[in-house]
Amino acid sequence: MISSTKTTRKIKMKKYLETIRPWQEKETLFIKYRDRVYNLYEMPYDFILEAHLDLSGFELEYLPDLSDVIIIGDFDCSDNNLCSLYGAPRLYVGGSFNCAMSQNILVLILIAVKMSCPV
Repeated sequence: MISSTKTTRKIKMKKYLETIRPWQEKETLFIKYRDRVYNLYEMPYDFILEAHLDLSGFELEYLPDLSDVIIIGDFDCSDNNLCSLYGAPRLYVGGSFNCAMSQNILVLILIAVKMSCPV
């Protein structure tokens, strides 16, 4: 969790965030962030992504496990074939969370820092 006021101030002062669009090789999604390549299915614990993450339109049936990833910008997993939101970021999403057009969602499991919803 982001608890430090010093960290929060840095986040609020950032005016522009890039949008990161992964590329797909076989069944794996990769992103390039700060000159490094990351496998979205093997993200480090408490990884902070200071960008918007766009996973829309990949026809995903499930999300990579991003539950311990902190996303400062928007998270977009719209236009997929998702059956649930299991694996979605749960620690922090600083912008919007978009899962529209995922008509196969049967179970919504979303734990947010500022909001608690019954499942």
